[in-house]
Amino acid sequence: MEAEFFELAQRLTQQVRGGEVLTLWFAGERSDFVRFNQGKVRQPGSVEQRRLQLRLISAGRHVSTNLSLSGTAGDMTLCITAIESIRDILKDLSPDPYLNYAREVRNTHARRAGDLPAAQEIVEQVVRCAEGRDLVGIYAAGPIFRGFANSLGQRNWHEAASFNFEWSLYERGDKAVKTGYAGRAWSEAQLQRSMAAAAEQLALLRTASRRIRAGQYRAYLAPRALDELIGLLSWGGFSAKARAIKRSPLLRMQEGERLHPALTLRENTAAGQR
Repeated sequence: MEAEFFELAQRLTQQVRGGEVLTLWFAGERSDFVRFNQGKVRQPGSVEQRRLQLRLISAGRHVSTNLSLSGTAGDMTLCITAIESIRDILKDLSPDPYLNYAREVRNTHARRAGDLPAAQEIVEQVVRCAEGRDLVGIYAAGPIFRGFANSLGQRNWHEAASFNFEWSLYERGDKAVKTGYAGRAWSEAQLQRSMAAAAEQLALLRTASRRIRAGQYRAYLAPRALDELIGLLSWGGFSAKARAIKRSPLLRMQEGERLHPALTLRENTAAGQR
């Protein structure tokens, strides 16, 4: 997809007229998806898609449009028609006093290859590990692509291949253990260890439940539970808008309270899958 996108960008940026700036944002993927229920395959599938956002800037005005590409020669005609369309719209717009875009060219290129067996092989491994267990989950894997280009000459590309397998082992009713396995290099041995650990936790759910009276208790959060909690915080928790409209789970911090000093959160985007 990289060569396709940059070739498309090169030809489209030749369509700009004096004083115009064209930007292109590209997103694509080639992904395999498999749903499991009761330890068996219920829904396999594959997806390949390409999306492009075109933005035309001129005299302080700007307008954008989003397109779905097919990866064929027809994409060029589609994009040229879209540029002509937004150019006509641009003439009727007022200048945007808040318009700000990068004018300095900074090219980047990143590619993170994954070590993934064929989807069929992974599915067979999951079915073997789940034998005799009530497993429900979804497996998704494949490369994702992100690209940027503009008529000023900037070119950026990011590509990463990874997998994510999330599943639950059910005991009965609402008794289940949720876990997952994700990364860039698949290991059947690691899958077996994760499955065995989940099975051990499932055995604990077979013990008689106890009703806990209201009060303060020290509690242990399993890694999966901590992941859910961090997800709650990051889902709008640090957003200025969420705080302004009083929808942030961290609203009490805005009123002067602080998290415990023993808690540290760091964002490591370089090590992320995307």
